[in-house]
Amino acid sequence: TSTKISDDEFQHIEKIQKEITDLEVPAFIRRQQQ
Repeated sequence: TSTKISDDEFQHIEKIQKEITDLEVPAFIRRQQQ
């Protein structure tokens, strides 16, 4: 079996990671400012 991730899967993973970062970073900054 191939361990290479297809381009579609890779873009999907990147999109999810970006969305998670966009959610987590502002929450982290708000906690630091309190």
